[in-house]
Amino acid sequence: MSSFKNQSMTSYTIFGDDFMKFLVFIFFLILFFTLVANSAIVEVNVPKSLEGNISSFSYDPSTDILKFQIEFYNTGSVSYKTRIRLDILNGSRIVFTGWSKENTLMPGDRKNFEIYWYTNSTGKFHARIRSYFGNEIFEKNFEIEKKNSYSPEDIFEIKNFRTYEDFIVFDIKAKNNVSDIVILPSEFPPGWIFEQKKINFLGENEERTVAISYYPTVWTEEKINLIVASDGGKYKSEESFEMKKESGIFWFVYYFMDKLKLFLRGI
Repeated sequence: MSSFKNQSMTSYTIFGDDFMKFLVFIFFLILFFTLVANSAIVEVNVPKSLEGNISSFSYDPSTDILKFQIEFYNTGSVSYKTRIRLDILNGSRIVFTGWSKENTLMPGDRKNFEIYWYTNSTGKFHARIRSYFGNEIFEKNFEIEKKNSYSPEDIFEIKNFRTYEDFIVFDIKAKNNVSDIVILPSEFPPGWIFEQKKINFLGENEERTVAISYYPTVWTEEKINLIVASDGGKYKSEESFEMKKESGIFWFVYYFMDKLKLFLRGI
C-alpha cells in the first residue's frame, strides 16, 4: 500500500513538472510572437525632404532655333510637379522668356524638359534657368555665344486666332513642306506662363489647328507675339494678336468648332 502511494505521488510530481515547463514554454512563445508582431507594425519615421536639382543640360547655338534640354532630378523624398523657365538676357534686359511643359516627378525620378528660343542675332547672351518644384526654385546661370546668323524665309500663315480661359487656338498653314516646327509665344505679360508647341511635320499648303495652354495671374486683355519657325531657322514667321475672349453665342460656336478640330487631330 505504501509502495503504491509513493509511486502515485512520484508520477503526479513528474507530470506536474512537465506541465509547468510546458506552460512556461507556451508563455514565452506567445511573448516572442507578440514582440515580433509589435515590432513589425512599428512605423519608421523617415524625415520628408523637398529637394531637387538640374542633373544635366545641353544646347546648340549653331542654329537660329536653340534647343535647350534640361534634365531635372528629384533627390528628395516628396513627390512634386516641376516646370522649367528659361530667361535670355542681353545685359540686364530680358529679351526672351520660355516655359516648358509641366511634369510630375516621384522621389528618385529624372525627367527631361525642352525649351526653344529663336534668334538670328549674334553675340553673347546670359541665360538663366529656373526650375520650379513644390514651391521651391533651383536656379542655374550660364553664358551663350552665338556666332552664326541666317536670313529666314517667311512661309507661314497664322490665322483664326482665338482666346479662351486657359488656352489659345489658331491655324497654321505653310507654303512648303517643313519639319521640326516650333511655336514660341513671346512678349506676353510678365508673370504669365505660356507653354510652347512643337510640330514634327507640316505639308505644303496643309492647315493645322494648334492649341497652346497658358496660365495667367490676373487675366486682362493683352497682346501676345507668336513666332513660328522650322528647319533650324530656315523658315520663320511672326505675328502679334490681341487676346480678347469671345462672349455669348460666338464663344459657344467657336469653342465647339475648335474643340472638334482638335479632337479630330487627336490633340
